[in-house]
Amino acid sequence: MISIDVTQNPLLELLELLSCPLLTGIDITQNPQLEYLRFGSNNFDRTSTDYPITSIDFTNNPNLIELINVGSRISNTDFSLLGSVESLFWENSELTAVNINSNVNLIEVGFTNNLLSTIDFSQNVLLEGAYFNNNNLAI
Repeated sequence: MISIDVTQNPLLELLELLSCPLLTGIDITQNPQLEYLRFGSNNFDRTSTDYPITSIDFTNNPNLIELINVGSRISNTDFSLLGSVESLFWENSELTAVNINSNVNLIEVGFTNNLLSTIDFSQNVLLEGAYFNNNNLAI
């Protein structure tokens, strides 16, 4: 698949796009009912270029509850608009910084295989599981 257009599907609640090596972007700005989004690669090596998405915009996704990125070229993204998110996994990417302080409903979070050096989850009091393997975190 080279592209996907879901902008005419405002009632879309679930979107999963895995192993689409030619897909460079996903526009979900017209999907306010989206609750579940999973995209990325099945390759667990962030040096792989098999999923070249470099950015994603969550401006109009207030109902997103579960967000899973399992590999992309995204090095920076804004999670602050995702107030409903309970499960956030952003793995095998190139994140260098992350702010999840406004995601107070988080129950489970994972940033495995990124380039993070710090993480603050002091505002995530509902958190039950946190996975930060293979980053640059100081202990």
